[in-house]
Amino acid sequence: MAKVDIWIILLTSFHVLYGNMDNTTPSISMTTVYRDCNDSIPNCEVLNETLLICKDIRNAMKLCQKFCILCNVVNGGWAHWGNFSTCDVTCGNGTQLRTRECSSPKPENGGLQCDGPANETVPCNLGLCPVHGGWSEWENWGSCSVTCGAGLRRRDRNCDNPFPSVDGHHCFGESINYEICNEPSCNHLVSTEVPVVMFSARNLSNTSLHSNESAIYIHIETNDGGGYNNVTGKFTAPVSGLYTFTVQYCVKARTVGNLELVQNGNPLQRGEIVGAEYAQCASLQALSKVPKGDRVWVRCTNDSEFYQDDPYRWATFSGALVHRYFSESVSGQIFVG
Repeated sequence: MAKVDIWIILLTSFHVLYGNMDNTTPSISMTTVYRDCNDSIPNCEVLNETLLICKDIRNAMKLCQKFCILCNVVNGGWAHWGNFSTCDVTCGNGTQLRTRECSSPKPENGGLQCDGPANETVPCNLGLCPVHGGWSEWENWGSCSVTCGAGLRRRDRNCDNPFPSVDGHHCFGESINYEICNEPSCNHLVSTEVPVVMFSARNLSNTSLHSNESAIYIHIETNDGGGYNNVTGKFTAPVSGLYTFTVQYCVKARTVGNLELVQNGNPLQRGEIVGAEYAQCASLQALSKVPKGDRVWVRCTNDSEFYQDDPYRWATFSGALVHRYFSESVSGQIFVG
């Protein structure tokens, strides 16, 4: 038998026992039960002791709301909504949350909980997120830089997976990778004695360069062989051979820098870098056959603003002899990086 039916029988019995004490003939009917439920004011103590309604508020409320008054039942009510929280992301799409409590009043003595949600969310948008650059896969190795003896070969990768947005970070690390390669012996061309010829200089004398103006690095770190001149910014080969050259250059935020490596005025390598919201650096590399007396230097290809040396970034120009040649007529670029 359903619990509600038990309640009806008990209520009917209660009405017979207590609700009609002055009548000679009890009237037992569902109509009497609900009439008394709605209209009469029964003895609260007797009603609870007989039917234990305060121990079963849910079924008591199904028969008569007034029974719950006997038990001091308080149904819950919502308090005011709180303020929305801040957006849960720092960029892109997110949400904001606000809450309310079932405390105005709190449900008591078996009263009903508040009806409806305690939490509410709304969408928020803080603009597009920056896209940080990612490296592509390394390309295949290129051919060896020499046709005989030991040389170098290179492979490249690009910062385009994805390409950084204007406010994103450029890829960290090298875009060019070198390794030594070996071809058949060059004893008929290469001297067995390779003198130490190397130089490294930094700190631009002028950070604002115009087109075709030479970049002069005034602070010499090393200059074995005496080939670099920090007044002209040019390296003069003391012996004929295969040389490698490297340039690192940095630009200020929201500026453009254009440089090239030249040998006797002929380009060996060119590059451009565009600063985003902060200073950025790039590099140029080249391998070339340089006869004794040829000059190699760095030249600006378009009006540019470069970053001065600081503890975190340097502007440098360096080079070294890889192989020496017997013949002095060895001019010609053989590999560019």
